[in-house]
Amino acid sequence: MQKNDLVQVMAREAKISTAKAKEALATILINMSTALQKGEDVKLASFGTFSVAEHKNKLNPNLKAGSKTKSKKAVSFKPSKKLTASN
Repeated sequence: MQKNDLVQVMAREAKISTAKAKEALATILINMSTALQKGEDVKLASFGTFSVAEHKNKLNPNLKAGSKTKSKKAVSFKPSKKLTASN
């Protein structure tokens, strides 16, 4: 499912225009992104938790001896028990 598919489903299920559904989804995604950038977890009941994990420096075996990769942050997702039980 892509973003436009989700907008169509939201519009149909909520009986709103696709423009309103698109605006609502954009608002949700902007606020989720802002929270994650601040280092906050985003918890959605019965769905899962988005969080930011920091990957620390590591030795890189493909580069010259002693070089390290840069540390970076990445978003991780942990599905809820209810979501994993449905599979």
